[in-house]
Amino acid sequence: MAPNHTEGLAAMAHPPAVDPVTFVYTSTLNSSTSSLNLPKDPKSSMPSNSEESSQEDSPASLTLRCFTPPLDNHPNTASSSQAEESPAWKGSFAISEQQWHQLASEQQWHHLASTLNIVRPVQSLSDLKLPSRLTLERLLRAFAECFLIYIPCIHMPTWKAELAPPCMIFAMASIGASYYDDDATATSLHCIAQMCIKNHIELSPLTIADEPLWVLQCLLLIMANGTKNSDFRTFQESASLASLLIEGIQYRKISPYVPESVGGSGSILEQWQKWIDSETTVRTICAIYVYLCALGATFHTASYSWSLDISDCFLPCDESEWTSVSPQAWLEKRKSNSEPPIQFSTALANIMSAQGAPPLRLSLFGSYLTLHGIVKHLANLYQDNWLMNSLPTHVQRVEESLARWRIYSEQNPEFHCSSRYPSGVIAANALSLYRQAHVRLCGNFRPLRAALTTRNMQNITSKLNEIKVNISSSRTCVKAAWCAIEALQISVVMGMAQAGSISGWNSKLLFNAYSLECCEWFHFFYLPFPWQPLALPCAGNNQN
Repeated sequence: MAPNHTEGLAAMAHPPAVDPVTFVYTSTLNSSTSSLNLPKDPKSSMPSNSEESSQEDSPASLTLRCFTPPLDNHPNTASSSQAEESPAWKGSFAISEQQWHQLASEQQWHHLASTLNIVRPVQSLSDLKLPSRLTLERLLRAFAECFLIYIPCIHMPTWKAELAPPCMIFAMASIGASYYDDDATATSLHCIAQMCIKNHIELSPLTIADEPLWVLQCLLLIMANGTKNSDFRTFQESASLASLLIEGIQYRKISPYVPESVGGSGSILEQWQKWIDSETTVRTICAIYVYLCALGATFHTASYSWSLDISDCFLPCDESEWTSVSPQAWLEKRKSNSEPPIQFSTALANIMSAQGAPPLRLSLFGSYLTLHGIVKHLANLYQDNWLMNSLPTHVQRVEESLARWRIYSEQNPEFHCSSRYPSGVIAANALSLYRQAHVRLCGNFRPLRAALTTRNMQNITSKLNEIKVNISSSRTCVKAAWCAIEALQISVVMGMAQAGSISGWNSKLLFNAYSLECCEWFHFFYLPFPWQPLALPCAGNNQN
């Protein structure tokens, strides 16, 4: 059964009373629920939930705090009486003893298979001891609270660890271990997850397009975790999963959720369950598109996203609706938004229209999705030699589209949330990509992005020295200069230098990758040239 497959949720038994902590990443929480209350000392051995909330601050916790909202010191765990009163659909990170033994069996089988060369030998598996139940639950929380907020495609209010397949647990826990700087555990769990999912796909009679949604989610998590690895072989192995992801969503039918008449509390729960299934499909497709486009924008792996077409996919809903903690809360959010769902192709055509088009209301995740569509269009322009003669006209159109995207996005109140809140980190990444897009209009950094893929420092350094950027006093260039200044300023203020190990890698990886070109372009902008670069308009008049 898929981890958040909601069929028959109303008939389920109550969740186990073992650590029934429910993760809800919403900015409006009741006083008894802690959303982003990370362990204060990520490098502690195996603290319990109460111990984690009582420890003193550490440098690692200070690093993660920039994305953690200030919360009251309420306990993270619920009492036994509270657990008994929890609805049957409520999610939980609790791992039962039986499930832990199942995970241990999976780990032992893949260790044996690696030893006998049935699968590629993995040295890190020989020293792996499966983490305890409490540690696994702690790693799952770290994944949900630190990583999933960037590609919110799993409905955590109803997600149950006890229903998740082993490969999904391994993939999520591997990413969670990365936030604790436990590289040995993260690498071992990643290898097991990779072998588990490949074994499942090879033995399954279904095509990848007919597989359950959790298979695509697991592939996405493995790919995201592997492509950030400094080892080039690991990067290549993880990046090779892109073709499976594209095939898995290319032929998947998508239909918008159609609300039914409400006849009571039971019917509300049933409608909520159907909506969760529909929205999870949409968000999984959007998350795959966003991540493949992010790889193209960062490492010039354009082929990953060029063959992916999600024109028929609908834009995801608002984060406040997605993170509703109950059917009643979800219904209230639905009543406040009566607009029909918008297809991705319709939204992108509206933003890039040269003529006056009616304004769009974009959700936060939807705005990030459409921005990647604009950047993908810009990359296609530089690749198509037939358009080189008319490139200035197309560049102007992209610049106007970026301005229109910024206006539409800022109409959503969630877009202005601080990056310390879950909904704010998507906006932070979107603005970083927005600044990179403006810089791309004035410079070609494709050789540098291709060199970053190799993970070879000498190759990257040589490409840095080969970059040539033409600087002018045009409006486009001045706008790119301000975007580069903002990228450099934010990087310095937040202390996120490219060099060095940073706890919580994904919370800053894309930001740094997007900002690298901006900072490099800023270097060229302030090299000596005839006109004075300091004679720019006031920054206060160029916020948009």
